[in-house]
Amino acid sequence: MRIDGTTYNVDGNVALIGLDYGPVNALGYPLRKGFVAGLKKANADPKIEVIVVFGEGRTFPAGADISEFANGMAFKIPIHKIIDDVEANPKPVVAAVHGTALGGGCEVAMGCHYRLATGKSKFGFPEVKIGLLPGAGGTQRAPRLVGPLVALEMCVTGSPINVWRAEQAGLVDHVVRVPKGQDELSFLKTQAVYFARSIAGKAFEHRRTRNLPVEPMDDFFYENAKMMAAKTARGHVAPPLNVEAVRAAQSMAFNDGIKNERRLFSKLAQSPEASALQHIFFAQRAVVKVPGVNMKLAQPVKKVAIIGAGTMGGGIAMCFAQKGVQVVLKDIKQEYLDRGMKTIAGNWGRSARKGRWSAFQVKSMMKLIKPTLSYNDCADADLVIEAVFENMKLKKEILSTLDKICKPSCILATNTSTLDVDEIASATSRPEKVIGMHFFSPANVMMLLENVRGSKTDDQTIATATMAGKLIGKVPVLVGNCFGFVGNRVMFPYGREAEALVDEGASPYDVDKVIYKFGMAMGPFQVNDLSGLDVGYKIRKARGMIDNHSDYYPHTTADLLTKMKRLGQKTKSGWYDYSRNRRGKPDPKVLEIINNTRKQKGLTPQSFDTKTIEERCIFALINEAFKTLDDGIAQRPLDVDAIWVFGYGFPVTKGGPCYYADRVGAKYIVKRIKEFSKAEPRNTSWKISPLLQRCADENTKVYKLYKKMAKAKQAKM
Repeated sequence: MRIDGTTYNVDGNVALIGLDYGPVNALGYPLRKGFVAGLKKANADPKIEVIVVFGEGRTFPAGADISEFANGMAFKIPIHKIIDDVEANPKPVVAAVHGTALGGGCEVAMGCHYRLATGKSKFGFPEVKIGLLPGAGGTQRAPRLVGPLVALEMCVTGSPINVWRAEQAGLVDHVVRVPKGQDELSFLKTQAVYFARSIAGKAFEHRRTRNLPVEPMDDFFYENAKMMAAKTARGHVAPPLNVEAVRAAQSMAFNDGIKNERRLFSKLAQSPEASALQHIFFAQRAVVKVPGVNMKLAQPVKKVAIIGAGTMGGGIAMCFAQKGVQVVLKDIKQEYLDRGMKTIAGNWGRSARKGRWSAFQVKSMMKLIKPTLSYNDCADADLVIEAVFENMKLKKEILSTLDKICKPSCILATNTSTLDVDEIASATSRPEKVIGMHFFSPANVMMLLENVRGSKTDDQTIATATMAGKLIGKVPVLVGNCFGFVGNRVMFPYGREAEALVDEGASPYDVDKVIYKFGMAMGPFQVNDLSGLDVGYKIRKARGMIDNHSDYYPHTTADLLTKMKRLGQKTKSGWYDYSRNRRGKPDPKVLEIINNTRKQKGLTPQSFDTKTIEERCIFALINEAFKTLDDGIAQRPLDVDAIWVFGYGFPVTKGGPCYYADRVGAKYIVKRIKEFSKAEPRNTSWKISPLLQRCADENTKVYKLYKKMAKAKQAKM
């Protein structure tokens, strides 16, 4: 029998309520309505002694439907009310869990009187990742079931725990081992019915979670947890408040703890941080829905060839092998292949020692990678990605060779970070099958993948590259073809403004401190040292900037450091001194070089306050981000935000450059840019983006403007 978003069946003295709403089985209104009706029906039936709750389809409920917070539906039959009713139910309720019980789903399981789960199940509270805390009793029931230590781990990190950890901690009463070849859900339901019958008629008052005691922990435990949360989630408000909520389970009666939890939840729900984190949550999912491209066109990718076994190539190979895809790793010398395979084995070995992989998994993944010196082994690949160093001639030679060898349906991708994808594609007879796939180093860690559309790249190629990125767990964002694409293009004016500030009187170390405090993963000069000063120098040289620069040229000090072989971390000196450790320390020699540069340029050092340093760097970044939208290189503001959050360390709590611009206000940003431009007339880079100017003139937000434009476009169709 179907009741709204649930199913209802009876097996003797056991009622089975199947929770069934959408692909992720979210706890949406139809499901909640059906759940209440199912409980009522089971309680009214005198033959029913036990109720089993399970998830239909692939999983137990995996949390609330976040979109309901915006439209108010979350407050119609709230989840916490259902869980309270389940816990107080006159008949025992058994949760039978398969898949993931996350967020509200985990809270539902905790409200039940007994919990069974299959061996692949996971439990967790990911709410902290969107700036919230478990708001349906999770912070009060978890410490009672699993103890404060595991409860804090679940609430503060947002990382799920596996079923064996859950059983050990007391969250799961029994792990159902599904025999090989058996359907997981069918077997689980059968076992749950057997279990339900075994407890029928027995007292279960002691199984109500709210009645369980909380293991007492001292103040130091909670204060230390707060300190660690603040350190590991810098700039985030939610983790310390999750600690506070869990702590209340020990110091308050259950009902008071629940009231405190709801107070803290409400406080977080209204915070700018939660809004920004939820924006990025949706942006991460929206980037795979490329406007005008049907993702059903994507070709299956069962075999991938990587050209180049260096750091980047090896990292890309790992990404595919980890998902069970066959990989051919090609290089020109056996020693390069041996070194690359050794690095891959070392990376996986370290992860295995930390518990991420088993020895068997590492062995299986290594078997999926075939090292080779011959292009012929790439002939039957579905996708080939060249990952050699940034040299146009070499990349064109490689793609020309692949064009002759690979099957006609094969997609040829280039991992360039700045070069013209169209020029690279011109070396082939299939430019429609050529696309840029710009991975970020280390490729096996970094989440961003910039897919670069050439002028002739077809929709099938775009769809395949997008879905391949999704397959390997990346955030694949489609961008247009120009120098630096979106990410690096926006990076250049940001870095240029940082160096201009140093020319004019700021210390590079003060600039880095300000930007780090703003929330960036690293300051611009630390990033410079990490990537290598020679990288920027080569780009400037290739673009003719070094030999023929204007009076306004802020890179003089960087050029001098490069010529002195102070290339950053790899040479143990750059903007910082790394002779003692990789963190680096300010170097008086660099300050002396900067002073000499100022004298040669006839510049009188100025002093800058924190606000000016922050705004000059961040507003230069925002202005260029808007220009990528002006040019159509970025299709949507959310694409820019995803690129900068997942690839460049823009603080997720600020939602990305475009989202943050909306928060600050275009009017204010334009006003400040004009002031900066007037103060430094030689700096011609402050030309304001037409889109940014329009937002300022109309006093509107870029997201609101794009939404309006999308509606107008749809109305014309």
